[in-house]
Order: sequence, then structure tokens, then C-alpha cells
Amino acid sequence: MLHGGNRSGEQRASSLNRQIRGWIVLITLGTVFLFAMPAHAFPIEGGDAAFPIRRAPDGVLRVLVVDALTASPVGDAAVRVQGRIASTDAQGRVSLAVRSPAPTIHVSATGYLPASFVYLGERAKRVSLRPREFSGKVADASTGTPLANALVYDRRGRFVQTDSQGFFRFPDLDASAHLRVKVPGYRLGYFVRGVALSADFRLRPFHAKGVYIPFGLLASARRVREIMDAVQHTELNMIVVDIKGDRGRLAYASKVPLAQQIGAPQAGLVDIDEFVRDAHRRDIYVVARLVIFKDEPLAVAHPEWATLRADGTLWRDQENLAWGNPFRAEVQNYNIAIAKEVAGLGFDEIQFDYVRFPSDGDIHNIVFGQENTAETRSATIGDFVSRLSTALRRYPVFTSVDVFGLVPWVNGEMGIGQDIENIAPYVDYLCPMVYPSTFAPGSMGFENPSLHPYDVVFRSVVKARSRTKTVVRPWLQHYSLNGVTYGRDELLIQRKAAERAGSAGWTYWNAGGKYDFSLFAPQP
Repeated sequence: MLHGGNRSGEQRASSLNRQIRGWIVLITLGTVFLFAMPAHAFPIEGGDAAFPIRRAPDGVLRVLVVDALTASPVGDAAVRVQGRIASTDAQGRVSLAVRSPAPTIHVSATGYLPASFVYLGERAKRVSLRPREFSGKVADASTGTPLANALVYDRRGRFVQTDSQGFFRFPDLDASAHLRVKVPGYRLGYFVRGVALSADFRLRPFHAKGVYIPFGLLASARRVREIMDAVQHTELNMIVVDIKGDRGRLAYASKVPLAQQIGAPQAGLVDIDEFVRDAHRRDIYVVARLVIFKDEPLAVAHPEWATLRADGTLWRDQENLAWGNPFRAEVQNYNIAIAKEVAGLGFDEIQFDYVRFPSDGDIHNIVFGQENTAETRSATIGDFVSRLSTALRRYPVFTSVDVFGLVPWVNGEMGIGQDIENIAPYVDYLCPMVYPSTFAPGSMGFENPSLHPYDVVFRSVVKARSRTKTVVRPWLQHYSLNGVTYGRDELLIQRKAAERAGSAGWTYWNAGGKYDFSLFAPQP
């Protein structure tokens, strides 16, 4: 009986096991059938690709993509989810089958900033894309006056110009774009676009109050630091520093092949990159001074490009320094290459000096290798400054050029090629060197012009401004010469004259970098 009872239990168990095995087979076959179905069994409306739905929870999301400004539909927008891409139709619509919870969906279209959102099970989603085109207005921060012809730059070197009402439109601009706005007479403006479609940019007027650091002082980090400290803690706000000095040496490690070939970079100087960063940390406007045609290393290495004597030897000026021949394209091209490289170092401005033919020494014995007339000299210097301007236009850096103090008073090029009408239109600032002690007796009717610092500076700035629309910012004398001592009164009265004459500021020159900083009011 016991054995009979066990057999009945075994029979029931065997039958149950067979049923369970059958269910497993059916479930397995169903699963295989489900996962073997082709992807196109679950199509997506309006898409370029099909999204197979493999597992729950499932959802179909209808997306409408529109322009954030006009609310008009955006066709052919790419909608990406889980590695698949679908495109909107002409009405800006597309339907998506979403096969997992909370995926991120990305939307992009030509001419628009990309957008994304997380799918949370909704049936429909409206996505507004912001145009990449960015518009704005540039105005004076003090008066609100629109600033025409302002240049607005992005990081890629692209730029647009404001119209007569200060408005601009910048196409294809990313949300992370950093913009710089340049207007002579104002500080360089820095802005980040963000998600804004437009913005008003207000620029601060900039009245320069500067001093000069000569090339030789760059070998002393202590002296450079002392000058920067003095500028930071007084009303001064600008430093002009030699980057290509009077002897043709470079204050940084240039990568221009010709500069390396002739040994122009000077070792043992302060780090220029750190110098610029430190100046900007202190809110100091920093200017790179580049001496152009007076260039000993270039002339020695390539005498065929230099100013020569009739016997073929190098011509030298009263400082026994050789010059590059301003007529030679090779000399011009070398200086343009240096200027472009310096523009990338972060300076606010590049200032060009010795943009002229030689003026002192035995200049009548110079052989230039071509016709040397007032017309050819003036045309050569004007064309060169124009080429400089064109080469640097894509850089958000101001430009300036130094001219002799007598240039504003002379009609013509003074034998050196410097003619205001041929130079000033191509730079942001014109910087006449109106040192009273350098004016010859009889200038402006004064027997000794150095005894009349106010009149010389005031009248020279007024004269320069009458001949050009370019902003004028003069060099002032911070030294004594020819037996006339310039003390506190003579130094201060020059800046008053420049300011009253309508200049955009001033810079004091001292060849040794020695200044009486007590002349300048403390920083408030």
C-alpha cells in the first residue's frame, strides 16, 4: 500500500513537471519571436531612422521645433535620442518612440544653438531653438551715445562692425562665445554671449595716463615690479613697454623663423606672458612698443635688405646702429610677422615707432637701391602702415604710431616719409612726440621752445587733431635737455595742455624709465 501510494505521487509529480516544461518552452518561443521581430515593425513618424521598442516602459513623443525669435517651425532639425537620429518635417514636427525611462533628447539645426531636454513620459514637447546669430548695440557707458564703426570680435578672429546707430549682427555665434569690442578712446570690452539673443554693450571711455618701460629695464624684475606698483597705486593706468627695442632685440621668445635666424630674441628678461597677465590683474592697460625700421640684427644678417653706403657697407646712424631699408618688402614683411605674433600675446595695444626713413647722421650718403623722393618715401610709409593695419585687423588689439612732434606742423613728409594724411587713417591712435626741448629755435615763434612747455604741447595737439579724425594721444617730456631743467611745474603743465587740447590722454617718456611718481595723484 505504501508502495502503491508512492507510485501515485510520482505519477502526479511527473505530470506536473511535464506541464512546467511545456510552459517554459512556450514562454521561450514567445520571447524568441518577440526579439526576432525586425526593427521596422515599430516605425517612427517623420524620422530618417526607425527606433525599435524592445522593452517597457514604452512611449511615443511628438516634438515640435520652432525658432525662439519668430516661433516659426524649424524644418530638418536633427533630434537625437539613444544613438538614433530623426529629422523634423517642414512643419518642424517629428514623432519619436522612446524605449527607456528618462533619456536625454538632443535637438540641433543649422544656424541655431543646440538644445536638449530629459524625456519624462510626456506625450508632446515644444523645443525653441535660439538662433546662432547674435545682435547687439555698442554705446558709451557714460552718455549712452551709440558708437559707430566699433569692431566686435569672437575668439576665432572673426569680427563685425557696428553701423551708424551702434548696432551689429554676428552670425553663427556659439553660446560660449567670448566677445571683445574695440573702439578707439575706450577700454576694450569683454563679454560672454550666453543664451541671450541680443545685448547692449556699454564701454567705458579711456583717458590714458601712461609711462614707458625701456628694453633695458626688462632685465630687472625688481625695477619692472616697482614701476607696476607705482602705476597701480596712482592715477596712472597705462604702461608702454619695449617688445622690439631700439636695437632690434625682441623681449620674448619669437617663433618667427627669420627672428630666430638673426638671433633677435633676447634672453634673461622678465617673462612677457606673465608681465601681461600681471598688468591685467592690476587693471593696467599695457602697450607693446615695436621699433620698426631701425634694426641692427636684421641689417647685419641681411645687408642686402639694409640701408647701405655707396661702397656697399652698412650705413649707420649717430648711435652707430644700422637700419633696414624701408623700401624692401622683406623688411616690411618681417615686421608685419612680428606684429602679428605680438598681437597674440594679449597686449591691449601695439605701438609702432621708427616707422620712417633715417633722419640723423650722414643721410645723404645712403643708397636705397631705388628712386628716393618725397613721393616715394611718403607712399612707402603710408602703404606699409596700411599693410600693418590689414594684417592686424582680425586681432582685437588697438594700434598706434609715433611721429615726430613737428610732423603736425609740416605739409609734407619732412624727408622721412611721415605724412599725417598717409599714416593716421590706418591706426587707432596717433602719438606725436611733442617734447618741447626737441623743437628747433623759432618753432611756433618761440626763440627757445623748451621754455614754453604748455604752449608747445597745447598747440601741437590742437594742430594734429585738426588734420585727422584719428584719436590723438601725445608723448610728453619727462627729462631735461639743452640746459633747461624740467621740474615739477614743467612736467605737470604738459599734461594739462594735452588734456585741454582734447587729447585722449598722454604718455611720459624717459629713456631710463625714471619718473617722479609723486606727480600723480594716489589711486582713490
